[in-house]
Amino acid sequence: MTMFEAKLHSAQKLRKLVGFVAANGESITQLLHGTGLDQHMLDRGDEPITRAQHIQTYRNANRMAGERPWGLQLGRLLGLTDYGFYGYALICSPTLRKALDFSIKYHKLATPTVIMNLYPEAEDGLCELRVEDTLHEPEIYRFNIEMQIGLIFSLIRDAMGQNFLFDKVTVRFNKPLYFGALEQIMECPVSCSSEFNALYFDADLLDRPLRRANLATWEATRAVCDELLAGVTTNTPIAQSVYETLIRDRHQFSTAEGVAAALNMSERTMRRRLGEEGTSFREIRGEVLSKLAVGFLSTTEMTAEEIAERLGFSDASNFCKTFKKWTGKRVSEFRETVAN
Repeated sequence: MTMFEAKLHSAQKLRKLVGFVAANGESITQLLHGTGLDQHMLDRGDEPITRAQHIQTYRNANRMAGERPWGLQLGRLLGLTDYGFYGYALICSPTLRKALDFSIKYHKLATPTVIMNLYPEAEDGLCELRVEDTLHEPEIYRFNIEMQIGLIFSLIRDAMGQNFLFDKVTVRFNKPLYFGALEQIMECPVSCSSEFNALYFDADLLDRPLRRANLATWEATRAVCDELLAGVTTNTPIAQSVYETLIRDRHQFSTAEGVAAALNMSERTMRRRLGEEGTSFREIRGEVLSKLAVGFLSTTEMTAEEIAERLGFSDASNFCKTFKKWTGKRVSEFRETVAN
């Protein structure tokens, strides 16, 4: 089952990436290697980009970056004006809460590489914006998450003003050699090897009016985005919707009933439609858990016991047996492969 179809997206992110690479004195040809693209095609402004082409450029950029925080730096370069109607609606949102809710709902319009979820009352007066990768490419996991975190920082600052700061950031990957640069760029403490990729900030800011709020313009642009999203959603297989719901929060949506409710349909209807697409809820849930397990083992130093607990297994032995069924390798063998 191919979970993500080869959809076409705007080339704006890649144009920004090309400019960033050129500014760092690196080879654009090397960046676009294997994509079938060249700078002339991107400069024309009308070249549609597939998900596979995005992923290949991320792979190339990650290899070229070495031990430099390119993902985070690139994310900070992106702004609201790079996202067309989607970005315009964010600029005009009445409050930060409305902007974030909008961003989560309409994220499919912006070449999504992550799933986002907002928890308004996470801890000690802070809210939590959680981010999880949907590319499932261990090689570029850190690059993708860093770019998204930098982008979110840039977008919220565009909307709130240059004084906005996060209280803290947590990431699932291990501490990189350039860790100091992460904290310097994000201007707040960063914790690695955490359970979630998340950004925390004062919950009181959620309902504060944004500096360029315009209710009439926001409602008009949101209506346009509704039409665009309807076209995207209509062509989205139910299997992909189930997959994205599970990856968004595997604890909240751990049952078929819960996922069906989140998709505004009955469990029976969801199961029937999944069967028509040649899959099942159990199969998709297993794929989600296997991807998360591979991600934990590839990007963190968590033990099998810790991973088993976080993924809902009864014990480490059960997790290890299931992992071997998924991958054909024992946990220790897989970690050796990643290390080499």
